[in-house]
Amino acid sequence: GVLWVTARDAAGVRRGDVVRVDGAISAPRGRRNPDAFDFADYLRWRGIRYTMRASSVTVVRRGVGPEVVASHVERAIASHLRGASGALMRALLLGRTDELAPELLEDFRSTGTVHILAVSGLHVGFVVLIVVALARALGAPPRGAMLVAIPTMLAFAAVVGPRPSVVRAVTMATALCGARLLRRRTA
Repeated sequence: GVLWVTARDAAGVRRGDVVRVDGAISAPRGRRNPDAFDFADYLRWRGIRYTMRASSVTVVRRGVGPEVVASHVERAIASHLRGASGALMRALLLGRTDELAPELLEDFRSTGTVHILAVSGLHVGFVVLIVVALARALGAPPRGAMLVAIPTMLAFAAVVGPRPSVVRAVTMATALCGARLLRRRTA
């Protein structure tokens, strides 16, 4: 089954890596105080039945594929932007909000702009816009630019992860590009 692992030292581990983890498996404990957050219930809701506090984590094999690209992007951001700026850039580019300060996340919620942090149509639209503009600047015809945009969107979706908002946006943008390729009218 699915296991929630907590490790003190996993600095060398990157997203997508295959790892060996040693530690003791236990069932998560429920709420200990009245009205407190029930971590065990949260884990059950996510389909996780057991937890482990890892005593050691060893990388068996480095990951390959889209997760590695996402990991490279995250490392590039971390090498140029520290603290809140880096966390915000990760959230804007990859939809990863786990390192955002709770106060900043609450500011986005209270201003009604939290949707900017969820990778969706806005992000896919920017990807299409940039790719089509670059292809056209390099001399590609309009239909050729659309042909380049479709696999680029699919690669973007693979890197950020197949969340429902991403899949929906890529599906709609692919339909739009396909209609343009077939010279169909679009609204």
